[in-house]
Amino acid sequence: MSLNDDYKQCKKIIKQNSKTFYKAFSMLNTEKSNAIYAVYSYCRITDDSIDIHKSPKKLKIIKIKLDDFKVGKTPDEPLWRALKDVFNKYNMKLKPFYEMIQGQEMDIQFKQPQTQEDLMKYCYYVAGTVGNMIIPIIASKNSENPKLKNIKLGEAMQITNILRDIYEDLQNGRIYIPKEIMKKFKYTEEELKNKIIDERFINMWEYEAKIAQKMYDQFYEMIDYFDKDSQKPLITSAKLYNKILNNIRKNNYEIIKTNNGGKK
Repeated sequence: MSLNDDYKQCKKIIKQNSKTFYKAFSMLNTEKSNAIYAVYSYCRITDDSIDIHKSPKKLKIIKIKLDDFKVGKTPDEPLWRALKDVFNKYNMKLKPFYEMIQGQEMDIQFKQPQTQEDLMKYCYYVAGTVGNMIIPIIASKNSENPKLKNIKLGEAMQITNILRDIYEDLQNGRIYIPKEIMKKFKYTEEELKNKIIDERFINMWEYEAKIAQKMYDQFYEMIDYFDKDSQKPLITSAKLYNKILNNIRKNNYEIIKTNNGGKK
């Protein structure tokens, strides 16, 4: 297969799995969009190893391949060949690729977060890492600027997913709202299972939504740190996700009716 075919495989993966991100990042020029598709494909297979396949073995294999990739032994597969080209073109860092694996490891033996700090740590490892992966592509002139570390769009999107998918996650035995936050609003696990939507639930939901909104707003304020040609796709993806929160509010917090699946 040619490198072009490798990128086509990556494009197919994002197109099938995330209409939101495909719609946004297909606005980029071919080189940048291909790079994003390759990174997304890595994130997808890493995420699916646990979320879909529930296979620590598959996750371990990905780590072994990443280790090989790190020392220049590129696995002979479309994803890895495409990633090699991305690493040759941009000032990429391997650290967030490894950190995403750590995030999936957290899901292997999932425990409800005790504190908001625990939740934010989780959100970074499973979603914030994606931002760090693609910064060299979409902020090529400012990729080393420490201020970019303050942008937490991935974490905002992850909290949005959690608020959108509360009942689906519950069916899978997972509650992502921290125990301290549920206690703060005097809302119990049993009430969550019974889908009790009252003032306490709304206040608890809004507490997390406001944290996400603050991160969205911070991102909008810092958009100029990104390459000019990357700003519109980024704003598009952010606003599409941001809109989910308002849609749930418009639906009177009947989240089960607005849940369209897929946590990450």
